[in-house]
Amino acid sequence: MKKIVMLALAAVLILSLGVIAFADSNNEVPDWYNDMIKWRKDKVEESVKSGLVTEEQAKYWNDRIDYMEKYHNENGFGFQGGCGGFGRGARRGLGGFGPGMHW
Repeated sequence: MKKIVMLALAAVLILSLGVIAFADSNNEVPDWYNDMIKWRKDKVEESVKSGLVTEEQAKYWNDRIDYMEKYHNENGFGFQGGCGGFGRGARRGLGGFGPGMHW
């Protein structure tokens, strides 16, 4: 009986340390993210110069990019959503992806 209690306590201790280690978050912005933001803004600027988008559209896209950057700076880069089980095979393929898109 004592061995079982000791093993249970050891398991609880190990699992609680894992939770603490997982909860320790690093709020630094990764270099790849800064590069992506710069790339997107450069592409918007190139699109304006080549006449593919208007200044108004470029302002909209730059505002969206700035909002996305601000959001991730405040909230981090954790796991985002997911489908919750609603993907291919949900409802046996009935109405999942539109006409002609059956896998």
